[in-house]
Amino acid sequence: MYADPKFHPIPLEAVTLLNEGQMVQAIKVVRQAEGLGLKAAKDRVDAYLSREPLLRAQLEMQMRAAGRRVFFWVLLFLAVIVAGVVWWMNNQGSG
Repeated sequence: MYADPKFHPIPLEAVTLLNEGQMVQAIKVVRQAEGLGLKAAKDRVDAYLSREPLLRAQLEMQMRAAGRRVFFWVLLFLAVIVAGVVWWMNNQGSG
């Protein structure tokens, strides 16, 4: 069971990054520390998360929250663009 590399612990720095919600950075750390390709490093991180359900749930919550923040800022940006276009169209007729 422990001969399989997916059961070896991942670097502590990667675990810390996962706790901070930085999955991409954790995969990069695993790649560098173990000399793996992208898919192999991602598989190692996923295997670690499958053994840590609370961390996986925390990471998913953080990723959803980040997605909501991105959605909010995109929506705000679009609202500003629409307001600018409406303002510009109103001022075109008066000039």
